[in-house]
Amino acid sequence: MSAQDYTRQEMMAIATGREIRDGELAIFGVGLAMLAGYFAQAHEGLHPDLTLMQEIQGVAPNMRPAETRDYLAKFLFTGDDVFKEVSVLSGGERGRLALAC
Repeated sequence: MSAQDYTRQEMMAIATGREIRDGELAIFGVGLAMLAGYFAQAHEGLHPDLTLMQEIQGVAPNMRPAETRDYLAKFLFTGDDVFKEVSVLSGGERGRLALAC
């Protein structure tokens, strides 16, 4: 099979060794070099039983609660939103949380 027979996503899946579904791969240009990044649409890395605060503190355990709230506010999670469980978030909110993690 020639390179022309593959879609860009299939080529990137081969290059990164990942099996991906449609819409799960992003390509970022940096000057003349290209970096491939993977953004899973299903957000399988998130823990549905944790709150947003707990999710962030799991990846940044040295962050104080006030710093965690400030950080989450940068992703538009303010007030009591930071105490929501991941399981109740909309798809867009899960996407923002995944980017924050």
